[in-house]
Amino acid sequence: EVIKQHAQATIDILGGIQWPWPLKEIAGQHHERLDGKGDPRGLAGEAIPIPSRIMMIADIYSAMIQDRPYRKAIFSREALRQLFVDMEKQCDQRLIQMLIKEIGIFPAGAVVKLANGEVAVVAERRDNSASPLVYTFLNAQGLPTLAPMRRETSRKEATIQSMASISSYPACLSMVRNIWLQEGKAR
Repeated sequence: EVIKQHAQATIDILGGIQWPWPLKEIAGQHHERLDGKGDPRGLAGEAIPIPSRIMMIADIYSAMIQDRPYRKAIFSREALRQLFVDMEKQCDQRLIQMLIKEIGIFPAGAVVKLANGEVAVVAERRDNSASPLVYTFLNAQGLPTLAPMRRETSRKEATIQSMASISSYPACLSMVRNIWLQEGKAR
């Protein structure tokens, strides 16, 4: 019930603020669904503006990949699959395809396990969204690497086998942070 009321609360909060574009309406419609089964007004199809549809998809995706009091987060790859397959009547499929193209199946920051047993963090998406550039932080024996190793996941031995959660590797958080700092300097 609180979730249903939050779209209207968004409209109420933003109603008193002057914006150069219709932010109140866009944000207030992010719980609408293309099939008309959303909140707060039950808008359907073309009655939901594109900016609201974008916010809708971003809201659903971000909710899926974060822990909630009633369930654990799911990995981004599964969230994108659910958006594309399970929610095809509720969400604009063209926009979901654009999201997948933009962030990739394995978005930057995702922790992944490789075919060779190493654990790595995704540094950047590539044209082939299933083969991002990664840097390892654990070797095949599960030990921290002396230095992060760049891996091309398009190569057979470094293909991504599964996603993992950084919370499974709390001792490696500073190493992953350093990978990000170094990767940022390289750009």
